[in-house]
Amino acid sequence: MCIKDRAGVIPYGEGAPETAKTQSTAALAKLVNRRFLPVCLDTMIPEDLRGFPVVSEIHLDGVGHKVMQQVLDEQSLLARLVPSVMLIDELTCVGNTMQAAALSWMCNPPPTCWVYSAGNPVDMAAAGTPLADAMINRLCVLDWEVDTESWAEGMLNSGGFEFPVSNIPIITDDWKENVPFYSEQINTFVNTTNNQLSRPEYLIKPPKEESQRGRPFGSPRSWTRLAWLLGASDSVGGNHKTRRALACGMVGDGIGQEFLDFLKVEGLM
Repeated sequence: MCIKDRAGVIPYGEGAPETAKTQSTAALAKLVNRRFLPVCLDTMIPEDLRGFPVVSEIHLDGVGHKVMQQVLDEQSLLARLVPSVMLIDELTCVGNTMQAAALSWMCNPPPTCWVYSAGNPVDMAAAGTPLADAMINRLCVLDWEVDTESWAEGMLNSGGFEFPVSNIPIITDDWKENVPFYSEQINTFVNTTNNQLSRPEYLIKPPKEESQRGRPFGSPRSWTRLAWLLGASDSVGGNHKTRRALACGMVGDGIGQEFLDFLKVEGLM
C-alpha cells in the first residue's frame, strides 16, 4: 500500500466485508507512528468532507463584505494538521453525491496525510453503486487479500487483541529517479507506431460494456500514474507480482499484463 500512496496514487482495496481492511490500515498507521483517521462514508454527509458552509465577513478598504466559507469537520482538520493515515471506506456503499465528495478530497489530499480507500464489490455492497470512471481512473484498484499470517500472529502472540501489519516497504524520496525509464517504455507501447508490439489503441481505452464499469482502464492519466508506481516499486525492490498488481490496478487486467509482456519481450524486464 505504501508504494501507491507515497508515489502520489491512492490505492483502492476492494474485497468482501469483514476481511480486515480497516484493521490492516490502522496497523500501518501504528507502524509508522501516525494518527489513524477512519472515514466511513455510509455514516456521513458530503459536508463532512467538503466542509460545512458558514457566513463570514472580510474587509476590503474598510468595507465589510459577507462571504461563505467552509469549516472542516474534526477528521478533515486533523488530516491537514498532523501526520496521519486516512482510510476512506465503503466507497461502493454510498451514492454518486457522496462518492463525488470523496473524490474531491482524494484529488487533493493534504501532504500531512497518507490517504487510502476501500470498499466492497458492488454485488456485496449495501447500496451497490459502481465507482464512476473519473474516480476509478485516479485510483490503483487492488483485489483485497487477507493477510492470514499477520492475522494468525495477532491471534497467537497478542491473544487476539492486536492486528500486526505486514512487512510493507516505505519508499524514499529518491523513487522518482526510476520513473523516466517507465515513462519512455509506456510512451513506446501506447503512443508510437515504430514498434510492432506497440498498441496505440490502448492509450485511451474507456470501458464500453456495463460489465466493465468500476474497473481500471487506460487513459493518459492512468498510464502516467503507472509510470510513477512502477518507478516507486523498483526503488524498494518490487517483484513481478507487485508490478503486475500495479499495472493491472491502473490500466486493467488484460492491458496491464500486455504491457508487462511487452517489457519482457523487449528484454527490459
